[in-house]
Amino acid sequence: MKIRSSGFLVLALFASLATAAASSASGLAAQDPPGAAAGTEAGEQPDPRAQAQRVLSPEVFQRVDVEATALERSGIPAAILYRKALEGAAKRVPDDRLVPGVLQYAERLRAARTALAADPLAPVAVDVPLLVAGADALQRGVSPELLGRLGQDGGERTPVSVLVLADLVETGIGDDRALGLVREAVLARTREQRMLEIPAEVRRLLRQGRSPTDATEELRRALRRRGGGGAVDRGGA
Repeated sequence: MKIRSSGFLVLALFASLATAAASSASGLAAQDPPGAAAGTEAGEQPDPRAQAQRVLSPEVFQRVDVEATALERSGIPAAILYRKALEGAAKRVPDDRLVPGVLQYAERLRAARTALAADPLAPVAVDVPLLVAGADALQRGVSPELLGRLGQDGGERTPVSVLVLADLVETGIGDDRALGLVREAVLARTREQRMLEIPAEVRRLLRQGRSPTDATEELRRALRRRGGGGAVDRGGA
């Protein structure tokens, strides 16, 4: 499912994935004895594997568990996949759709990690919010090659910059223009809230009849002029 609003996605991202990172820090949950996490003490985060085992059917849980274990061994927190499966179950996604969806998500996580790594052959620490943002961007049409280019030329990759890139690609302005606009915003040290507004401004300019090139250049000039905090002149909006 595509999410059009980066702002809402970012809020959900940071709210849920801090828990995923904490869960993975204690090691693979599959090593816990059955039922060990069934009753968590006050203040403790619930074990996503134990939750998945209780909620999912045995057949679905087994397939998710195998894939989550493989992810964990490759350095990607298993908790991310358990939570994705739980999200599908909460939405009452049928098992015959839930399993393929979770497996495809696992592949996007792997692809995002490779694309976001400075050196794909070197071991890298996993930035969970960045990884999940990357997987979302791939689902929304950002190519692995474009995702990898985001951090080049001194630009910093953040979850917000990745999500804004995906939003801009969906506007139809083209990969190079989308990437250039995000890079401009990052290099100008644009505030995250301001960055999240950029795709909506692109859409507004396109609705007014501006070409993709003109809309992109107008926003780039505004970012340079205001040091990353400025908005486009709305005269005629």
